Amino acid sequence: MWFGATYGTRLTHGGGSNIVAWTSDGALVFPRRLPGSKVPWEFQPQRLDTDHFNRDFKPELARGGTEICRLDPRNGSVVQLTKSQLPVWDFRASESPDGKQIVFCRAVTNGLPAIWVMDSDGTNARELTKGLNDGGADHPRWLPG
Repeated sequence: MWFGATYGTRLTHGGGSNIVAWTSDGALVFPRRLPGSKVPWEFQPQRLDTDHFNRDFKPELARGGTEICRLDPRNGSVVQLTKSQLPVWDFRASESPDGKQIVFCRAVTNGLPAIWVMDSDGTNARELTKGLNDGGADHPRWLPG
């Protein structure tokens, strides 16, 4: 599981912890980091970390991404739900109250996140919004129906 989301541009960066989300049928959805992936924000251990942004922006080192997966804890099976041609960072997944869709964030490397939605089996993924004035959107949640 990819625990720490860090993303963004030199002027607008974001981050925060990812947590797993339960589905209505007892599975978990979570972001899994692709092997060899590296975010553009590199932690600097020699500096005091007071705001969780103790990082230097090094876009030339960024690569890879994450995918949203579904884990069934009863049998240990893992199914990859999101796929992309070029690796992107998919994170903060949450299932709809009726169990039919999953909302999540997607950010290209060195880009701002957008809110996406897909069917619960990973099909029909589509972007919903890039936020106000395309300034990025994060932390999607479903409202009670």
